[in-house]
Amino acid sequence: MNSTLRSRSLPHHALRRLLIAIAFLLLGFLAYGGWQVYRVYNDVHKIYVPVPRPIDEPTVVPSPFNGTKRINVLVLGSDNDKKKEEARPLSQSMIVVTIDPVHSKVGILSIPRDFWVPIPRHHMGKIMLAYKYGGVQLARETVEHLFPFKIDYYAWVGLNGFIKVIDTFNGVTLDVNHPVLDDSYPNDLTSSNPYGYKRVFIPAGWQHMDGSQALEYVRSRHGDLIGDFGRSARQQQVLLQLRTKAAGFSLLQHLLPLADELSKSVRTDVAPSDLLPVERLVRRIQPQDINQTVLSCPAFCSPGTTRDGQDILIPYWPKIRATVRQMFAPIASATARTQPSPNPRPTPHGGVPSRAASTATARATPLPTATPRSTPVPPAFHRLAGKILFVKDGNLFELRSGQDIHQLTFTGDVAMPVPSPKDPSRIALVRFPNSENVSDIWLLDSDTGKMTRVTNDASTSSDVRNNMWAIWPMWSPDGSRLLFSSDQAKLRFLPSDARAVDLAVWSWPLAGGSPVQLTVPAQGAGGDTSPVWRPGSTQFAYVKWDYTQTANQPYSQIYLRDTVTSNEFAVTPVGGRVLQPSWDAGGQRLAFVRRSLSGVDEIVVAAVQQTSKGPQLGPRNLIARGEVGQPSFSPDGRWISFVRAREDGFALYVAPANGGRAEQVPVLGASLDGRWRPVWIR
Repeated sequence: MNSTLRSRSLPHHALRRLLIAIAFLLLGFLAYGGWQVYRVYNDVHKIYVPVPRPIDEPTVVPSPFNGTKRINVLVLGSDNDKKKEEARPLSQSMIVVTIDPVHSKVGILSIPRDFWVPIPRHHMGKIMLAYKYGGVQLARETVEHLFPFKIDYYAWVGLNGFIKVIDTFNGVTLDVNHPVLDDSYPNDLTSSNPYGYKRVFIPAGWQHMDGSQALEYVRSRHGDLIGDFGRSARQQQVLLQLRTKAAGFSLLQHLLPLADELSKSVRTDVAPSDLLPVERLVRRIQPQDINQTVLSCPAFCSPGTTRDGQDILIPYWPKIRATVRQMFAPIASATARTQPSPNPRPTPHGGVPSRAASTATARATPLPTATPRSTPVPPAFHRLAGKILFVKDGNLFELRSGQDIHQLTFTGDVAMPVPSPKDPSRIALVRFPNSENVSDIWLLDSDTGKMTRVTNDASTSSDVRNNMWAIWPMWSPDGSRLLFSSDQAKLRFLPSDARAVDLAVWSWPLAGGSPVQLTVPAQGAGGDTSPVWRPGSTQFAYVKWDYTQTANQPYSQIYLRDTVTSNEFAVTPVGGRVLQPSWDAGGQRLAFVRRSLSGVDEIVVAAVQQTSKGPQLGPRNLIARGEVGQPSFSPDGRWISFVRAREDGFALYVAPANGGRAEQVPVLGASLDGRWRPVWIR
């Protein structure tokens, strides 16, 4: 028996070779693991850069992240990535984040870069000069001399660092509060000329952004009436969304790619040993426990001009210090930590107002809402009441019978498809070429795949600021004209950072002739967008964006305008936020997105009623709420399709137009682009 067992065992020399191979394999794993640990250690310590205080400053012992004292972090952002001649650039962003680790509460204070302040050991100047004159040390000292608190930690982020942080978290999903347009956005990351320009267009509503898109969103300021104040609010919005992402993201698990990506463009004095306490603290913070303040005009400052012609902001220090003392007050009690509240319960229509509530910067006027009635479940998706056009990865697709998907374009630059009411195979769409400085309207023959250009909005000059946007095309009921939004009225003036770039609604006769401007936009909020022609009439609805005069907050209204008489009426009140209107096939009902009083986006449907005071909207039927948008009626008017944020994309849903349960179209997953409306065709 022993000889039999030996015959089945490995020979000694074979066993020895196997053990040696295993040993070398283990050594290889250990060597690789050691190399990775060394890389993380090396990269993390490149990021970790303590900045000593001047000898004459009092010693400050930073509060620990797992302690019981308030923690203040100075966050600085710079635009220097390709302007190498500047050893220390201006700080374009200055934010102080204050954390109460006992009750898991956070305050975010944005300090405008043009605040006119005394800078220690220098004269009066804009606060953004402090970093240029003396780096983190002087920026920190300046803030501490102006405000009644001490800074525990700092974090500096360059442009590439911001992009890499966002991309490491797989992007962010945001509710853009109003359209962002900028003809003078600095093209200093990908261009050979760091002082060149590129143009930016970001539509309002829910969308997913990668790092480059998010940077454009938080950095743009030239087309916004309130300039840096609007930019500061957007920066806070992205910070809050990053916090939401980080709460479900293992920092230590992703430490290797994070450290590698950030080692060249992020600096902080938060020690590597604090990473675990920071992660635990971030997970405890809930959206409702975050307080945001931008020290904006007219509440906290007023515009002014220096003797040498600089545009500055003059702070109202008594009001600022009163607000700051409240936000940075000592922690009342350290006896017990507030436990995180449970996950918010889904709303009756499946929405969870997490990101929506945290990104709201305007509040809608209350409107009557009808209780949803009991209605049928949406049809089985192999029996949809028509085909659906949708955009994915810059290409146009057609969903047939709820299951069969047919790709119609292959250029990777398509958006905003609209089929002709007379010939559904004729589709108007917008193309954004890779240059990102222009857009044009094209007509697609879906039977042949041929595309024909309608507009030609690239400028013949070398100045990209004279390029134009042609967006949101919409057919007239007889198919002879296209409505669209455009910024071409700006060409009446020479290009400059101050030139208005707001969109107006134009009409283009397809049989020949010149476009005609139909609306005059307010300045600085985005203009007039999303025109939709009312079926069977000479009227169209559109969204007009403006700013409130007292609080400098953006708002929007839906207007109904007649193309023959030029009469127009607002059908939603001043001060709220509405967007993305859509008519039913009979021209009797409008579906649109509104923001509720609680800051949650809602899709509603309302009948348009004619009164002695003009057209008005009847009671609203609630269709969906949460991170939703892009409503569209089915051809028979019985159903509403819309998109909802899911993971890092958008899914398509269908719900009864009178209100009721919504069902996801499963074949599409979460692959849609939330910026562009899926539309129905017969």
